Amino acid sequence: GEEVIADGEFAFVDLDNGLCSCDPMPVSPNCLDCPNCDGGRDVVTVPLDEVNNPQLPFDSRDFILFPNTSMCQLNVLTAMRFYATAKGSFFGGEDNPPEIGTNPFFNTTALDDFQKGAGFSFIFSKRTSVSFDWQVLFGQARLGRNILFGINIFDCDN
Repeated sequence: GEEVIADGEFAFVDLDNGLCSCDPMPVSPNCLDCPNCDGGRDVVTVPLDEVNNPQLPFDSRDFILFPNTSMCQLNVLTAMRFYATAKGSFFGGEDNPPEIGTNPFFNTTALDDFQKGAGFSFIFSKRTSVSFDWQVLFGQARLGRNILFGINIFDCDN
C-alpha cells in the first residue's frame, strides 16, 4: 500500500525514576545529577528532525510539557533528551494513566498532577513515520519497566 503522510502529536506518559526521586526535582541544569535507582530511570531521546516540520528551524515550543513537569530536558545538538526525575509507584502501577475513552493520553483532564508531570509530547508535520529512543538507565535485570505512548493524528494524506 501507499505510505500515509500525517500531521499530529506524539505523547509519552509514565516516565519515572523507578524507586527513588531526584533531589531537587526537576534536576537542573545537569540531568545526570540523580541517584542510580534499582528500578531504573526512563530516558527518551527525540531527534530534532522528527519534530514539527524539518524544513523549519527547531523551536523548543514544539515540545509540550505541563507547568509542573518532573522531566529534566537536555538539548544534545541533534536531539532533545528527557530524563525522568520522579519516583514512580513501581509495584502497583498507580502512576499509570487511566483507561478512559479511546485515547487517554490526550484527555489531560483524566490525568492527575503526577501523571501530567511524568510525560511530554511533541508536534510533528508531514511525516510517514516517527522515531525515538527509550532507555532505562541503572535498572536491574529482573525488574520490569514499561513506557506508555500515544499518537493523535490531526491530518493525513496518502
